[in-house]
Amino acid sequence: MPSNLQLVTHAVLSYNSLVMILVDNRKGRWDYEILEEITAGIALVGWEVKSLREKNAHLKGAWVQIKPGKCALIGAHIAPWKSAEHQESTDPYRERILLLHKKEIEKIGRKVAEKQCTVVPLKIFLERGKIKIQIALAKGKKKYEKKQVLKERTLEKEAKKILR
Repeated sequence: MPSNLQLVTHAVLSYNSLVMILVDNRKGRWDYEILEEITAGIALVGWEVKSLREKNAHLKGAWVQIKPGKCALIGAHIAPWKSAEHQESTDPYRERILLLHKKEIEKIGRKVAEKQCTVVPLKIFLERGKIKIQIALAKGKKKYEKKQVLKERTLEKEAKKILR
């Protein structure tokens, strides 16, 4: 039987490694070729945090805008929390500031200008009790590239069926 110390250590390790995905932008991975992924914090209001913990949000049509000295998430929908509807400032599509260092923001801005790419939100997740967002530098895929991926997937599925 494990001692109490071993049980406590195990609980701490599992808490530190716990990552729960709250919102996933699968369409973003399909429409764009991901070049580089970056994790950032996100500035939220209290009701937004509660709503995200209940997974009442989506990133469909959202993008990240690089402004001088700051990054902003635009177009992400976080549904108003059920008991926060009476408040005046419950705009579900409001602009949310991403928490990055100034050097990181400048680096992203340079890469966007050089490579002619865009910044796309991929997922919002909960890590160690903090809500974070994963963004990516990405280039848009052409229609023929998407078709090629579908063909490759069907060929792989057929090969697996044959091997069974």
